[in-house]
Amino acid sequence: GNPLQCVAVTNYGEVEWLTATANGSTKRISAKTLFSNKAYDFRDVVVQEQRIYALSHKGPLCQFDKQGNLTVIPLPVDDSYLRILAVGKSQTGGEKLLVVGRRSLLWYTQAEGLSENPIRLSKTLSAIVEREGKYCLFYADGSYGEMGANSHVEEKTPLVKGVVTAAYYDKHTQCLSVAVKDGTVYPINKYNRVVETLAAHKANCHDIAMQGSTIVTGGYDKMVYLWHMDNLMFESGMNFREEMQARSVDKNQSRNNKDIPTEWLVPVDYNYDGWTLAVCGDADGKSAWIGTSNGSVVLMNTSAD
Repeated sequence: GNPLQCVAVTNYGEVEWLTATANGSTKRISAKTLFSNKAYDFRDVVVQEQRIYALSHKGPLCQFDKQGNLTVIPLPVDDSYLRILAVGKSQTGGEKLLVVGRRSLLWYTQAEGLSENPIRLSKTLSAIVEREGKYCLFYADGSYGEMGANSHVEEKTPLVKGVVTAAYYDKHTQCLSVAVKDGTVYPINKYNRVVETLAAHKANCHDIAMQGSTIVTGGYDKMVYLWHMDNLMFESGMNFREEMQARSVDKNQSRNNKDIPTEWLVPVDYNYDGWTLAVCGDADGKSAWIGTSNGSVVLMNTSAD
């Protein structure tokens, strides 16, 4: 929640608190090690007001205070774990999380601990995202389901064709961005209408974030793409904000005749030595943290054309 700060975890069991400070026109990143133990294989992290939760691939869920003191929360050993989603506050008070495995989901609350009965999934998950109180479940066979707060899972018509490898929902624009295995990224509006096809990565797109109307994607092709959606001219003639609110589009419609320079339609792209493992928007609204497979962490300005 603090601008120009983030927490990074590694599959070598490291938890690092990173802070960027300005030094003239450049920024310098300093790191404070909160925890290091090679027995842990961390895959995701959530930062709350007083605690940090780091999820190991085969368990457990590790809870740290901001001085690095550790509480270990055992998880069932019959699954491998992918994500932690911060849900908000529980009815009994304290933080509420959803722990995501390949074939199961687990609720965790600070007051009550881990739920006794995991939500068993009939298929293997490839991605998950929370969207307006529901959880979008993307499966490794290309199918799709949704789960409400009552933990009932219902199969739905897939939103896009292909296996979804990453998904991100931005509540301000109400844009759901999903990436499929071939690297294509699709922005979807609140009516589940795909508004554009962003043919971005030449390999698996591994993570997505949004900063304002800018979509940031990272993939196994070692590229990070920035899509400034407000600059795009859509075939409908509408701009991005109008597309997000439109249930359907008249193919003959042409209300936006702005002459946008061609180069604005091409995304900014950056090539790094390691492929992207994580993309996270910063609280300043104009930066993103990029974590790569070689252990580097990059702070990127996402606001400039």
